[in-house]
Amino acid sequence: MKKMITIAGLALALTVGAGAMAQGGHGEGHHGPRGHGMGHHMMERMFSKLDLSEQQQEEVKGILTNFKNQMKDKRTERFAFKDQIKALVQSETFDEAAVRALIESKQAQRLEAQVAKARMKNQIWNVLNAEQQVQLNEMMENAHQKGRRVMRRMIDETDD
Repeated sequence: MKKMITIAGLALALTVGAGAMAQGGHGEGHHGPRGHGMGHHMMERMFSKLDLSEQQQEEVKGILTNFKNQMKDKRTERFAFKDQIKALVQSETFDEAAVRALIESKQAQRLEAQVAKARMKNQIWNVLNAEQQVQLNEMMENAHQKGRRVMRRMIDETDD
C-alpha cells in the first residue's frame, strides 16, 4: 500500500512538472510566486554549460520569450476548463456529451501545447552548432539516467 501511494505521488509530481514545462513554467501557483517549474532551471543549467555565443544567447532568449508568451496567452483557456468542468460536475443532471466535448477540447489544447513545445525545442536546437548539439544530447541523456536512478531509489525505499 505504501509503495502504491509513493508511486502515485511520484507520478503526480512528474505530471505536474511536465505540465509546467509545457505551459511555459510561469505564473502564480504551486511553483511559487516566480512560477518556475523544474524544467526552467534544468534548461538554464544546460545552456550555461554549452558556452553559447552572445548571438546564440539572444536567439535562444527570443525563442523562449516567444514560447512563454504563447503559453501565457493560453492561460485563460486552461483556467476556464476547471470552472467549466466544475459546473458540469455540480449540475443537477449529468451531461455526458458536454463533458466529453470539454475534455476533447482540453486534449486538443494539450496537443497544441506539446506541438508548440516541440517547435520551440527544434528552434533552439537549430541555433546550436554541431558540437553544442552533441554536448546537449549528452547532458540530456545524463539527466535522463539520473532521473531513472532517483525513481528506482524511491521505489526501492518504499519496498522496505
